Amino acid sequence: MKKCFLLVLFSAASFFGWSQAYHKFIRPNTYWDCSWVYTGFPAGCANTVNRIFFPGPDTVLEGVTYKIAYAYPMQADPPNGFNCPPYSVSNTAANYHQYIREDTVARKVYIYYPVFILQAPDQLLYDFSLKPGDSLLSAFQGNWAVTSVDSVMLSTGEYRRRTNFMVPTLGYGYYIEGIGGQQGLFTPIFTFEQAGSMLCVKENNVSLWGNYCNSWFVDVPEHRMIVSEIYPNPSTNTCIVSWKDPSNGEIVISLTDMNGIQVLNKSIHGHSSVEMDVSALTKGIYLVKITTSSGVEKRKLLIR
Repeated sequence: MKKCFLLVLFSAASFFGWSQAYHKFIRPNTYWDCSWVYTGFPAGCANTVNRIFFPGPDTVLEGVTYKIAYAYPMQADPPNGFNCPPYSVSNTAANYHQYIREDTVARKVYIYYPVFILQAPDQLLYDFSLKPGDSLLSAFQGNWAVTSVDSVMLSTGEYRRRTNFMVPTLGYGYYIEGIGGQQGLFTPIFTFEQAGSMLCVKENNVSLWGNYCNSWFVDVPEHRMIVSEIYPNPSTNTCIVSWKDPSNGEIVISLTDMNGIQVLNKSIHGHSSVEMDVSALTKGIYLVKITTSSGVEKRKLLIR
């Protein structure tokens, strides 16, 4: 009887993908692309899009050590009236920053928010130890009841713990261990920012979460050793993609529309350019991805 009981427990844990290991929230080489959308913007467009990451420096506030998270602005590329994708990111000036700390033993994440007068500025942002029936108790985030805890599969096939809440006006909310919340990084389930969205999470240039990692963001090369050019751009019938790559190996050129559907893919050996026939493609904006052994470069192509 004992053997049978243990087998059932093991099978349930395997089915839900739960793991005893805690996945850290604050870590290097990871970024979060988040957007905020308000009334009056077309579908798929946003008032604000930011890329958030932890570059590494620490700071001490009121005797507590925090990591600094910077949010860099993104803008439509090319510019349009409603800030619609694709986006390119600025690496020169941050929109704002936040102070975050993590207790990996208690599995909790805190944010320094000195706006509160009657409460401590060090407020709970995430609690990945909560169980069904518990409540998230935070003056910053809100006091929400946990309805269930399950797991979700990331883009890599790995499973992460998800905590689900019953949230007034939203109906429900959730956040994922090591990833963040459904509405963003700093405000995972805020009721007054109901149009927030976590667009993409990448770690070491590998997509972990989000449906837009490879289709909404351009001119953010993952390796600077590739130098590419597309001309003419805009194009009507044909265009030429040229590149300079020190590896001199195989080059893979792919063309993807704004829905993330690949419409063209070519492998090239021994050349530094390729001519592509785009006459049969629907007018619009496409993303050209150039992959070599040196890295990946992404460029925007407009077809008229």
